Amino acid sequence: MMSDWIEETIRRHAVPMEPISTGMAARTDPPLRLRAVLFDIYGTLLISGVGEVGTVERPTARAAEETLEELGCPVADVGTRVAEGLEATIRAHHQRMRAEGVDFPEVSIDRIWRETLQRLVAERVLPDSAGRLDPRHVSLAYEMRVNPVWPMPGFAELMTTLRHCGMVVGVVSNAQWFTPAVVETLTGDRLSHWGWPEDLQVYSYRYGRAKPSLQLFQVAVSGLGRRGISPDKVLYVGNDMRNDCWGAGRAGFKTALFAGDARSLRLREEDSLVGDYQADWVVNDLRNLAEVLERESVSGGTG
Repeated sequence: MMSDWIEETIRRHAVPMEPISTGMAARTDPPLRLRAVLFDIYGTLLISGVGEVGTVERPTARAAEETLEELGCPVADVGTRVAEGLEATIRAHHQRMRAEGVDFPEVSIDRIWRETLQRLVAERVLPDSAGRLDPRHVSLAYEMRVNPVWPMPGFAELMTTLRHCGMVVGVVSNAQWFTPAVVETLTGDRLSHWGWPEDLQVYSYRYGRAKPSLQLFQVAVSGLGRRGISPDKVLYVGNDMRNDCWGAGRAGFKTALFAGDARSLRLREEDSLVGDYQADWVVNDLRNLAEVLERESVSGGTG
């Protein structure tokens, strides 16, 4: 059961948005004979103001002050210190995790906020009351300010189509603790209604690894394997050629680059990891993807 304050915070800060055309044409040949579809969330199922959750290179000082004020800890002229402190804490954790052998580190943002607030209180940058704030409250209110999100057009139609087609559906996403609540609040339905089984909801913060880490995608491979579904019968859909398509391709999934919003499309043309990798499909509208997958199902392509 979602706490009232979580839903209230999401609704208070949510702003309707429309995707910005990328001008890229769709390409959905050849048929892929699919049994499951996995998705990225930010920039694919949700329009994202910055393209991805957890991006640190963004204006944040004002958001930090507004967040603290909203939660009953008004401060002035320290927003830059708070934002810089948050980013420094994230980078320090990333550096430590890389030294321990984690290829693409991920943090739990509520823990990062707790550590940051405690340090800034100790340094007398923030009052003692800041150290008593719930870091989950802070992390959600802050994220909704710096990364506004809204359902991508066609979300509900696509999920309904996949359910009717008998497709297994899941997500592998760079995400935080609040991500499932954001999806449920903004779409108006529980994740179970959309057909997302718990073991196929793979969120980076739970595993300490971010996409394109192969280990994150292998969690989904295992969940699908328990259902008798091999990776070559799975389509992964995401907006980032490296984090989504290349990463999922290494796990053996078929891939579709989602080119439906210029805010979030990441082609990574100069990225040495991606090289000459090409996604199997390119899609620019979730509604069109629903039509393609429905046709595959009718023709027996998903058998």
